Amino acid sequence: MQEIKDLFLKPSKIGILLSYVLIYFIGASFIMIFLGLFISNQYNVDFKGLIDYASGVLNDEIYYIPSCKLNAYTIAIAYGLTFVFVLFYARNYLKADFLKLKSNPRKAIIMAIGLCAIFYFVSWGIEELISLAIGDQTSGNQASIEGMITDGNAFAAFLAVVVFAPIIEELVYRKVIFEVCNKKSIILSYIVSSLVFGLIHMISPTAASPLVIFLLALSYISSGILLSAIYHLSGQNIWISTYVHVFNNLLAFIFIII
Repeated sequence: MQEIKDLFLKPSKIGILLSYVLIYFIGASFIMIFLGLFISNQYNVDFKGLIDYASGVLNDEIYYIPSCKLNAYTIAIAYGLTFVFVLFYARNYLKADFLKLKSNPRKAIIMAIGLCAIFYFVSWGIEELISLAIGDQTSGNQASIEGMITDGNAFAAFLAVVVFAPIIEELVYRKVIFEVCNKKSIILSYIVSSLVFGLIHMISPTAASPLVIFLLALSYISSGILLSAIYHLSGQNIWISTYVHVFNNLLAFIFIII
């Protein structure tokens, strides 16, 4: 009985990963269906059509605004629930890394600011090079985020994109995947955590050509590599890479708003 209790209550990397997969990826589908019933009624549109449009199956502009609303609320609720469980299972890791920062707070602040600047300018340069090759095309994920912010619900999108997502993703892709793979090889850590991070962000549907999809995915993968490098160089301190990730998403959010 105690072993079962410990399995569900003890801090663990398995608990972090399972919370992310079960609540965000699987649970989000049920949340979307539940919310879709209310939003389709509010905007007087067909429920199935709304879900199909949000899933990229249907292309009918009548569903654009309802879909932006649906996506914003769905991702905020899904990420919010995931956030609670992920933090519960990550509490010891967060505490341990925070204590490391407290030993030399000045160094931590300087490092965080410096790494933020490096991450922003390097990722900006990579995105500029990719945009030269493909023009103004964006990934389905990026288009969905922009729609949620401008035509959905900016506050819900802010919570999801700027607050919940960076913290959850750093704990999953760096604290769990990077560290687990690092037991085998540091190179494997970079490859696996960056690839999974990049490809997950390309799940949203897009009608682009294979070459464009590859280059768009490369943008996310390069961000994953940079965040992994920051995590690695900071002594695998989750607070530093999370700070950089939050700062980057906040800037992106502001640029979309203005």
